Amino acid sequence: MFPILRHSVVEVMSEFSPIGTTEEILVRLQALGWRSIAHWARAHGYRPGTVRMVLARWGTRADRPHGGIGRMIMRDLRATLAERRAPRDIQPVERAA
Repeated sequence: MFPILRHSVVEVMSEFSPIGTTEEILVRLQALGWRSIAHWARAHGYRPGTVRMVLARWGTRADRPHGGIGRMIMRDLRATLAERRAPRDIQPVERAA
């Protein structure tokens, strides 16, 4: 009758909860050892300008980004902050431009 949900409502809500302004995100990243948002972006294979734009648009919103790159950036950033990943914890990623 109804599909079985694999995630609780709380998990889904937290996945799309706002993570903060660009300045708040920068402070949280610096606490983990990242020099800047650009440093985090390059290490994850993103263009720094694209990351700054996505954070400005979606960092304080509870809904998910409409574009695929925006969703990927927010997913990776949420994972970095939630798992407290420092620069030494990741292997640099090369993604197509």
